[in-house]
Amino acid sequence: MERQVALAVASRLRSSSKQLLPEDEIESILAEYEKAEGIDLNADQRKALLLASAQTFTLVTGGAGVGKTTVLKALYSIFDKAGIAITQLALAGRAAKRMQEATGRPASTIAAFLRGAKEGSFDERAVFVVDEASLVDIISMSRLCDVFGDAPRIVLVGDPAQLMPVGPGLVLHALTKVQAVPLAQLTVVKRYGGHIAEAAMAIRNGQWPNLPGDADSDISFLSCDVSVRDGRSDLSDIVLDLFKIDPENSQILCSRRGGVEGTKGINALCQRHFTSSSPPVLSWSDQHSSLVHTGFHLGDRILCIKNLWDHGLQNGSIGKIVEVTHADFIVSSDDDAGPRSIALAWADWDDGVRRPVTDEILDYLELGYAITTHKAQGSQWRRAIVPVAQNRLLDRTLLYTAITRAQSQVLLVGDLATARNAVEAEPKSQDRNVALDLHLAHCLSKEEGLELA
Repeated sequence: MERQVALAVASRLRSSSKQLLPEDEIESILAEYEKAEGIDLNADQRKALLLASAQTFTLVTGGAGVGKTTVLKALYSIFDKAGIAITQLALAGRAAKRMQEATGRPASTIAAFLRGAKEGSFDERAVFVVDEASLVDIISMSRLCDVFGDAPRIVLVGDPAQLMPVGPGLVLHALTKVQAVPLAQLTVVKRYGGHIAEAAMAIRNGQWPNLPGDADSDISFLSCDVSVRDGRSDLSDIVLDLFKIDPENSQILCSRRGGVEGTKGINALCQRHFTSSSPPVLSWSDQHSSLVHTGFHLGDRILCIKNLWDHGLQNGSIGKIVEVTHADFIVSSDDDAGPRSIALAWADWDDGVRRPVTDEILDYLELGYAITTHKAQGSQWRRAIVPVAQNRLLDRTLLYTAITRAQSQVLLVGDLATARNAVEAEPKSQDRNVALDLHLAHCLSKEEGLELA
C-alpha cells in the first residue's frame, strides 16, 4: 500500500502540466476574494495558494486556528475560475460535515465516496481535497489512489502535530518528511491567541510551558492525586467541580475510555450529579416483558459513536435529552403492517436539530459529558477540561489536540510530572514502522520510470 501511494504521489510530482492560471490572474482572483471576505491573506496563506494552484499534489499543514479553511475557500475561487471540479473528503463524518459548513460546498466521508466512485472516471479537471489528513491511514489512502487514478490533483490538509491515524500507517506525517513534496506550512494563529496559543505551540514543539495552578487563568494545570481510593479519586471529583462551574459551555476531553481519567468513570460521575433523579429513558424488553432502563435520563448529554446517515447524525455528534416520552409514542410507520419507530425520548443535537431517540439508535449512543480527544478532533468548545494520568495513549499530540479544542479556557487536571514527560518525549507516532517516505524518495530518485524494483 505504501509503494502504491508513493507511486501515485511521484507521478503527480513529475507531471508536466501543473500551473492552472497565470500568476497575475491568480493575484486578481485573490484580491477579489480578500475584498469580498473583508480579510487580508498573510504571506503563508498566499504561498499555500500559489503552491496548490501550481502543483498537482500539495500538502497544506498548520496548527489549530492558522486559517486553513480560509486558504481552502480562496483556493476554490482559483479552481472555479480554472474549471476544476472540487471534491471535498474527510475520514470522519463529523469532519466532513464541518468541512461542508465551513466552505459552503458539499463534502463526503472517504468511506461514502469510495462506495459510490468508479475507478478511472476522473481526469485532470478534477481536484480532491482531503481535510484532517493526519487521521488518514494508509489503507484509506491506498483505496483513494486506486479510485483517483493518475489524473486528478490532490490537496492534503492537516496538522501532523495532532493525533495520528487510528488505523495503520502514517500518510501526512511521512509525506512531510520528503523534501520534494510541495509543502505549505501555515504558522500565524488567527482563531485565538494569548496564553492558550503560546502553551499550545510550546507543547506542539515538545516543550512543557509554565502553567499557573489556578482555575481562573486562560490555561492552567491543577495538580492532584490521581490514585483511586474506595472507587473514587481526587482527579474525577475536581473534574466534576470544574465542569459544574459552566456545564453548558464546557467539554471534558479524555485520552481514553477506561481508567481514573477515562470517559466511562467521569461520565457516570457527572450523570449521578446532574440527572440521576430526573426521569429515566425507558425501552420495552421482550426478554423481560417489561420496560427497562436504557442508561439515559432527561437532561443527559449524549454522544453518537457511529455515522447514522439516515438519522442525520455522525460519529462524534453531541446532543442533550430534552424530553422523555411514553414508550408507545410512534414517530413513523411505513404502513399499518410495517415496522414502527418509537420515540423513547427527544434530543437536541449540536447541529440545532431535535431528533427522536429510538431503539434503533440506542446501541450507538453514550453519555457525552466526557468524550475522548479522538472524538473531539476538529471541534471547538468555549472551555475544555482535560484530565491527565499515565496511560499508553498519552503523548504531546493528544494534549496539543485537546488544548486547541478550547476557545477561551483550558483546565488540565491531574499528574503534572506525567503531563510534562508526555510532552517532552517523542510522539507515539514515532513508534510506528512506516516506509512511505522511503518509497517516495526512491521513486523520485530513479532516473527513468516510476516502477519500483
